[in-house]
Amino acid sequence: MGSKVRVRFAPSPTGHLHIGGVRTALFNYVFARKMKGGFILRVEDTDLLRSKKEYVDSILASIEWLGFSLDEEPYFQSSRLDIYRKYAQELIDAGKAYYCICTKEDIKREKEEAQKAGRSFAYSGRCRGNKKYDEIAAIRLCKPDAKQYLIQDMIRGDVSVNSVEFDDFIIMKSDGTPTYSFACVVDDDLLGITHVIRGEDHITNTFKQLIIYELFGWSPPEFAHIPLINGPDGKRLSKRHGATALIEYKKMGFLREPLLNYLSLLGWSPKNNEEIFDMEYLIANFDFAMVSKNPAQFRIEKLTWMNGEYLFNMDIKKKTEILLSFIKEFKGFEPDKDLLLTIVSNLGDRGKTLEEIWEKIDFFFIFDGEYPKAKAFESAALLYEVLEKCEFSIASLEIAIKEFCEVNGVKLRKAAEYLRLGVSGKKVTPGLFETLFILGKDETLKRLSEYEIWLKRSL
Repeated sequence: MGSKVRVRFAPSPTGHLHIGGVRTALFNYVFARKMKGGFILRVEDTDLLRSKKEYVDSILASIEWLGFSLDEEPYFQSSRLDIYRKYAQELIDAGKAYYCICTKEDIKREKEEAQKAGRSFAYSGRCRGNKKYDEIAAIRLCKPDAKQYLIQDMIRGDVSVNSVEFDDFIIMKSDGTPTYSFACVVDDDLLGITHVIRGEDHITNTFKQLIIYELFGWSPPEFAHIPLINGPDGKRLSKRHGATALIEYKKMGFLREPLLNYLSLLGWSPKNNEEIFDMEYLIANFDFAMVSKNPAQFRIEKLTWMNGEYLFNMDIKKKTEILLSFIKEFKGFEPDKDLLLTIVSNLGDRGKTLEEIWEKIDFFFIFDGEYPKAKAFESAALLYEVLEKCEFSIASLEIAIKEFCEVNGVKLRKAAEYLRLGVSGKKVTPGLFETLFILGKDETLKRLSEYEIWLKRSL
């Protein structure tokens, strides 16, 4: 396949795509596009018990939503099992691997013996040389003795380990499926992957994979191990810090552009220290020399701020389209587009996420007559009469309500609170006069009448 850069993103469908995986996919995608190379998706679904179609579908939908265009159809490891078995058999035939028929009890006994002797456990290799197939056998690799292996990492520089650190590790499990490292090497070589970009937690796997590459006589790709993502407490990002799956951030109303913008800054920084930029800028300026070796820290507050900046600077029509899609996908109905455009046009800089915006405007579309408190407004009848006679334009409503307050000695704040609660059931809404104008005279008066009925029942 030549020297053209080819990278792969290889998620496992045992769950939804998480934030760390998104950042890994992003770095792979950006590097491929910068180098005018290929970006491949490989679904590592050899865990037949835990892999689920719903997660495969979720991963594919996530990749599409993120805007990562694939250069080939996705590869699925579950459909390539015969390939892994073929290559494992080649190693057995060459005396570089063997069938291991040791039981769990055998391994447990070896572990106990190692513990009694005060040494770390390493499989003894008692089945070495066994080429006889057994349906319950695993396949182990004959690891080289006392040899130094070196990774010339694009981020971390030279990292090395001696093969004495490993035992004859398993490459094919007894159920006929490959282990992660073995399938990874076979696929990366056959697919012509030139650069493997993944989390630093894979460094130990990388050394195992170098041994496999050597036994096959294959040239390994270049490696870049990116820093892990921690939570605000400095510990690795997990469910205890809140949502980690991409779908959860989408449900919370985060846009893909600021999400990717923010994730790119978790471990990488541009030379001019810019914070807000688009994908085109990221592709043009990305450089592994600017990727940190240290763990990055994920802060939802920073992501929320950045998301707000994108929303505040977005064209009103585009913002409406995105909000419309969000409501359809996560709220289960399709609002009137013209009404939504009017609301968004009058909303101002309210709401840093699509969910926050929805929470502020949902009453325009769905109102169940629930109110946070019961508090009578003595001048309600007089205010109702004023609104009945008022022209429902923003300017006219503002003049009429302020004049009403002045004439009747009512504080504007108190009248506004009553009107907001009456028409929305909320203490905070978009601008009051804009809200009444958008609802229109008939709906405003109807809701105020229903509010008065509710107040009389509640007090």
